[in-house]
Amino acid sequence: MRWLAVSVVLVVTVGCANVGPASVDRSPAVTTVAERAPKTITLGQLNPVKAYAPWDFGDTTGGGPLLVEIHTSSLVSQDARGNRESRLAARLPSFEDGSISLQADGRMRVAWTLRPGITWHDGAPFTADDLRFSWDVLSHPEIPAGGSQTSGSQTTVVRLVESVEAPDPLTFVVVWKRPFYQALDMGVRNWWPFPRRLLGEAFGSEKQAFMAQPFFTSEYVHLGPFRLVEFQAGELQVFRRFDSYMLGAARLDSISIRTIRDPNALFASFRAGAIDIVGERALPSQLFIQLRNEWSESAPPEGVVVQRQYNWRNLQIQHGQQWARPPELAQDVRARRGLLRVMDRPAMEEFVYPGFNDVSGDTYMLKDDPRLA
Repeated sequence: MRWLAVSVVLVVTVGCANVGPASVDRSPAVTTVAERAPKTITLGQLNPVKAYAPWDFGDTTGGGPLLVEIHTSSLVSQDARGNRESRLAARLPSFEDGSISLQADGRMRVAWTLRPGITWHDGAPFTADDLRFSWDVLSHPEIPAGGSQTSGSQTTVVRLVESVEAPDPLTFVVVWKRPFYQALDMGVRNWWPFPRRLLGEAFGSEKQAFMAQPFFTSEYVHLGPFRLVEFQAGELQVFRRFDSYMLGAARLDSISIRTIRDPNALFASFRAGAIDIVGERALPSQLFIQLRNEWSESAPPEGVVVQRQYNWRNLQIQHGQQWARPPELAQDVRARRGLLRVMDRPAMEEFVYPGFNDVSGDTYMLKDDPRLA
């Protein structure tokens, strides 16, 4: 069964907040940024952010880690359906154009071409050498693991890399120890970029001192659509639009992220209007369902509950005796067949997520995925 079909809560008034009265006739052609009220939103999460680094964003619960791309970017990201999209990369490597190739010794070479003209939030140019330095940081044994290859493992994706190269400022080459199916999953969790010019000298010192650098908190600089302007540890983060963002300036002027560690208090703040959006996985499903039911009966609707596929609940009961709970399920196929036959899966889905679409436990694919046929 999919782990969380209900993800984000939005207030529908966000899109029209802070605008002037309807009687004012102001042509967009003559309206300047200085004349209009700033467009801002406040997000709510449970997680207290201690540092902007992969070692503090490994867990996806609480809402906070899923907001990381507000301020941070990597080679790729994902769209709403989980498909890869290029970010720092100009395009995705492929076998067809030769940017992915298998070597005679069993290694795999992947060459990334970067978008030209990308700058860090402080205006300095971003180059492939920053990604090469990032591998030095992320693969170091004294640096805590970020995005792990498998649950419970401290072996990160970057530690499956044999070597990296930066032959020119816009080309970054990764040589994998062997063919690896996640070689293009170079998002923030697997490959968090660091600027060499700001951190290179500090990285040569003791690693605990390196991770305590103010760069990772109040002086954070990165490549996302919003740049940090205020950091109150564990309480408040304020970001302003980065006008030189590689995909174009955002429509919002600023975003505030407030940490409220109790889900009921976060829910109350949202209902009181102090929070505009509650991050994914920040509230129990029951509260999302309550909001959905209340808002469906109001006219006009007070807000929207947005549902999307995220990940899944699963029980590893038939892959081997070390996983079987109880062990009889691994020893007798009839027990597994009987369990599958007697489970009323549609009733379970409706009980857990009443009224939500596409929460089937029978497949990982969405119902409108053509590969499901």
